[in-house]
Amino acid sequence: VDTVLYRNQDLAFERILKKESAIRKVGIRMQLDNSTSAFILKAWDEDGVYAEGKLEISFELSNKGEEVKIQLAKQLAKLGETPFYIIDLQINLDQAYFIQASQINLLRREVLQSLEEKRILQFFPKDSASIDLRQIHKQSVYPPKQLDYRANISNSKAMSVYKQMGAETCEWGFELNQDTQDKTLMFTKHCIRYQLDQCPRRHEISNDFKENLYLKNNRQVFSLFFDCENCMMQIKRK
Repeated sequence: VDTVLYRNQDLAFERILKKESAIRKVGIRMQLDNSTSAFILKAWDEDGVYAEGKLEISFELSNKGEEVKIQLAKQLAKLGETPFYIIDLQINLDQAYFIQASQINLLRREVLQSLEEKRILQFFPKDSASIDLRQIHKQSVYPPKQLDYRANISNSKAMSVYKQMGAETCEWGFELNQDTQDKTLMFTKHCIRYQLDQCPRRHEISNDFKENLYLKNNRQVFSLFFDCENCMMQIKRK
């Protein structure tokens, strides 16, 4: 119900698969400051992991004013193939200083690499609540008390589990059961009566129709039983 089906040659579906739809990146905040002797780039991510780096070069004033900060912000925002994306970026320089693009790019790469390494070191998987399976077994009760061959018990371990869960009587599965007389081999929606146009719910029954139908395979004969209320056919060994 409400399932989207695609053809074998669906170009639109192929385009969806080629998109980067399963990439998860970590949001970070970056801030560029300066001291009396160095430029300082700080970065911290959405989990609180922090890293910083310093660029110690001689200060050189620029005559471009605010345009310098805009260019610096553009360079710092180029995160490329890193696992990060920018949440917030602040340029807090006390004056408009000239910094070469290669120098600011190197500072950015060093800080991001340091931040990624620190994330790995500070990662700890969340503790999973311990589960006492024995206690669960004690509290659980298997609903049927009488299990016949349809439970498909085919080994002693399965038999033991069912009995531990509260089953009082357990019968071996069909393949291991010595008495297979009148046992249902299959429940199927495929109905022979329907194929013969003799379905009591959808067809008018012929006067000469015989309801005792069976299937024959070499020497084996299988009786057919019809549960028309549930639209189900049963195949049993005769």
